[in-house]
Amino acid sequence: MSQAQLFPLKVVALHCTAGTTAHLAKIALCEDSHDYAVKEVTAFNPELPATESLCYRLAGACGIAVPASATLLMPDGTMAFGSRFEGGISQVSLLPIAEKELVIRSCAVQLSGICSVDLFIANIDRHADNALYRKNTISGDWSVIAMDYSLAMWVSGFPTNSCSNVANSGNTATFINWLKGYNVYDKSRGFAVAAALLAIEAKTITSWINELPSAWVTHNVSAFAGWWDSPARADRISELMALL
Repeated sequence: MSQAQLFPLKVVALHCTAGTTAHLAKIALCEDSHDYAVKEVTAFNPELPATESLCYRLAGACGIAVPASATLLMPDGTMAFGSRFEGGISQVSLLPIAEKELVIRSCAVQLSGICSVDLFIANIDRHADNALYRKNTISGDWSVIAMDYSLAMWVSGFPTNSCSNVANSGNTATFINWLKGYNVYDKSRGFAVAAALLAIEAKTITSWINELPSAWVTHNVSAFAGWWDSPARADRISELMALL
């Protein structure tokens, strides 16, 4: 059992976000005094908290920045995945055109890596504002943080939803083409992501699943380690590399 399960963060107050976002229903103020985006088990997506947790882990293993996260103890006693809100961030769509281009060019390498992970996990909803941008304190350079995997993995048909399909339709495909339109899409970063995914061992995936609260572990989640240990994983990575 993980430390996150042994010591989940208690939710102090909940705020409804109905009408403001399609996939985030609640924001929680927790005992650590930080706000968290709440992802719970739902009828539409029973794998939602497990998806967020596993995708954060996969992205992190590929050298991609993600928000701090925690297991949240909800007022009704259930466990939810919490993604901590980041400060000092900007939405690309709200920036002046000149600064928007600067941000995209500054973050192009990492954005290319984020998109490569998205293709692998069948995340169909990556777009310009579905990432967090801010200036680093020391260097002053723009940086990017990947977040929100609500429409990735099993809810989007993983693993039968191929990398090619994700690359050819939907928000993620449009975002990749947007980067290519700026002529900043970095294939080498995509290949580095593929190599990182190939290096993750099945026992690591198993340990990540074992650390999840039991209510999050559906049949699909439980079977993920077996899929990872099968030739299908290498085949999907090969498909990803061919798209780069």
